Amino acid sequence: METTASIIAVAQLCEKVVKYIVAVSGAKHEKYRLRSQVRSCHHLLLQLRDDVADSDEVEEWSKTLKVLSTPLARLQEALSLAAVALNARDGIAEKLGWPFKEKDVEKMIEAIKSEMDMVTFALQNNSTSLLIAINAGSKRNEQHLIDVKNILESSIEETHAALRGLDSELQTIQMAQEGVLERVENLQKRHDTDETLRKRQYILDWLTPIDHSAQQKAAINTRQAGTGGWLLHSQAYQTWIDEPGRTLFCPGIPGAGKTVFAAIINDDLWEKYDQNDEVGLAYLFCSYKSQREQTLDNLLAILLKQLADQRTPLPETVKNLYDSAESAKKGATRFDRASAIMGVLSSVVALFSKVFIVLDALDECSTIDHCRAKLLSAIDGLRVKKQLNINLLATSRFMPDVIERFKGFETLNIQANEIDVRTYLSENIIRLPNFVQKNGELQQELITKVVDAVSGMYVSTNGCCRCR
Repeated sequence: METTASIIAVAQLCEKVVKYIVAVSGAKHEKYRLRSQVRSCHHLLLQLRDDVADSDEVEEWSKTLKVLSTPLARLQEALSLAAVALNARDGIAEKLGWPFKEKDVEKMIEAIKSEMDMVTFALQNNSTSLLIAINAGSKRNEQHLIDVKNILESSIEETHAALRGLDSELQTIQMAQEGVLERVENLQKRHDTDETLRKRQYILDWLTPIDHSAQQKAAINTRQAGTGGWLLHSQAYQTWIDEPGRTLFCPGIPGAGKTVFAAIINDDLWEKYDQNDEVGLAYLFCSYKSQREQTLDNLLAILLKQLADQRTPLPETVKNLYDSAESAKKGATRFDRASAIMGVLSSVVALFSKVFIVLDALDECSTIDHCRAKLLSAIDGLRVKKQLNINLLATSRFMPDVIERFKGFETLNIQANEIDVRTYLSENIIRLPNFVQKNGELQQELITKVVDAVSGMYVSTNGCCRCR
């Protein structure tokens, strides 16, 4: 069927867009969000393709696919536009920068999600829901597509040629929409994919509502462009990356920028391994302000949530953990949350060939009920007793008990690097009075004196760090 071919074509286009997103540089948070949405779309389309192929109800599916031709056309347009904007053009070989603003990404995600909802209704085989959704969402979804067109026209000059024919194609889509209600009859109820996705997210949120991604984003945003490279290129870090089961301890004085460096490391790990299903990534940002939240079960749950979210479908052991907790509420069984989470964490870690865990500011981790010591013991237990490949990196102030805990492991001190300081000062000379900007000799003298005065303090976009 022609529409079946369209499903395959759009699924292939999803793969192409994901490849282009990976290829461009910058804006990792926006890249991650758009890439995740396109991957979800790809998964849903493959589900639809398989359901059509496996079904004996050829006539019913034929009617359903005719109805889906309009949402699929809009979805293909949105993805094609994104591909044009992201792909190298005119033979330019260098790596392109991220072309979208955060608000533009929101619109593209909404445009894709709106059409995915139509596909979900088709998978449900619920004729009433599909009719209502398509009828009610037609103008809205067309507007989403127009918004995406406008974004690309205003931000990327090279896409103009590819967009000139879009107006006539939109008119064709609008005309095709008029006959939708007459072509849909008696669709039967099918597997509810949308409900499966909702339950997945519900279970992950049940594990813990705590999300450290905000701390990651805030820390990485304070990074002065061009700084931190010395750490990523250091022999200690490269060895930690390459050799399974390594531990790297990164202590530093207050203000050395340990949290920013932890965020830089997380960013580097995502860049290297986000596309590798065999590698798991997890991190914790400890804080004195959140000591009450920092119980052993909460910290383990945060790690478990991050790792489980990287698996599709959601691991059965995570689902069983939720079911066990619900049974315990009814008095059917006894439930030890920390112990149960630890057991499931072990099973999820085992799904990866290697797992990287970054623990920032261990000195600020709660010591109530020996939480800090228990957390490190739990991770050691996974590595030693379960023989799992976990690479652990921890940052901390020079606390005696923490230093003692990492005695014998490789240590890399976090401190301001002269090149970083000079980079920051050079980039910010324009903020100084004119007489300084016009005097090169004075600038160099000023830079030298500031470098000497920093004494290990990390410089960020907001100036020298004063904490952690």
